[in-house]
Amino acid sequence: MTHAHPTPPRDILEVTKWTYESLLSTMPITVLHQAEDGDNRSGDRFSLVRHHDGRFGLLIFGWASCSRCDALQACKTPADFAELHEQVFSGIHWEATAADLLAYLDHKDIRLDWWGHQPLGPRFRAEAAAYLTRLIVETP
Repeated sequence: MTHAHPTPPRDILEVTKWTYESLLSTMPITVLHQAEDGDNRSGDRFSLVRHHDGRFGLLIFGWASCSRCDALQACKTPADFAELHEQVFSGIHWEATAADLLAYLDHKDIRLDWWGHQPLGPRFRAEAAAYLTRLIVETP
């Protein structure tokens, strides 16, 4: 099933100072669990999300503005922000259900991804799995 990419609301495109929070707030998702490692210059963000259509997803991204390579800080126009919005949203790994995302996490070798080597990576994986397990158990 192909899902259309949402476009950011017009009012957010007129904002001149964007944050990662405003970026996520423009997406049709609810953040269920989140962990961050770093500060405003560099770091990693790990998010367990639920799309408004019911799918569950894993959104992981890092930034490093100390070397002027931070994608969000590089946004100078609303078109730049919209492009980053699309890239971040497209980077979410989606599964149809919480059980499917839990199975994905259980079988994924995170050592093969950059985030699996980050200090917070393995801990976030365990936290996300525990959150999904509780959700599955609590859902009739």
